[in-house]
Formats: sequence, structure tokens, C-alpha cells
Amino acid sequence: LMIAHAVKEHFPEGTRVSLPKGGPLLWIQLPGQINSMALYKTAGEKNISIIPGEVCSSSGRFKNYIRLGCGSLFNSEMEQGIKLLGQSMR
Repeated sequence: LMIAHAVKEHFPEGTRVSLPKGGPLLWIQLPGQINSMALYKTAGEKNISIIPGEVCSSSGRFKNYIRLGCGSLFNSEMEQGIKLLGQSMR
């Protein structure tokens, strides 16, 4: 997936991407010091939509994970959004 390649290129070292098995969402593990709720707020200010991993758990786990939609055709606007997210984590 092109979006997974863009994540690997623009996100910080140590980021891990799990490809979906039937669903249009990437499951992304960010380096441990990155809080997905803080990133969610930053992303929202830049009109970038992500799902913080913590809301995917009833016990509040996955604080350094995000879900990222990959159901649309990859385009330059999506790549720019991924690049901006990556920059905001540095």
C-alpha cells in the first residue's frame, strides 16, 4: 500500500505499520514516547483525521498507537498529511 510506504518514509524511526486484514485502516505503533491523544489534537488542528489507539481499547491501552484510514486512493494530499503528521512527532 502506498500509504504504508509514506508512513514509513515520513514517520519517526521505530514506527511499525500493520497492514489491514479486511478493513480499510492501518494500525500504526508509534515510538513509545509519542502520545496518540496529543497527536490526535495536533492532527485535528491541521485538518488531518486519525483515530488514537487508546479509544480502541476499553482499558485505555495503546496510548502510542493510531489508526489511519487507507480505503481511498492514495494521492498527494494524503501524502502531505502524512508528512505533516510525521513532522509534528519530531
